[in-house]
Amino acid sequence: MQRVEATIFAASEPVGRATLARIVGKNCSIDLLIDDIREELRGRPL
Repeated sequence: MQRVEATIFAASEPVGRATLARIVGKNCSIDLLIDDIREELRGRPL
């Protein structure tokens, strides 16, 4: 999850699901990771 979060926030343009899948591995669910990140960031001033 931290690699996905870091990639999204460090990128200068939107990052596609295919790129994120290469970063974390194809066996991981990108949608679930993004949901986890959304939940973790909920209520933070970002």
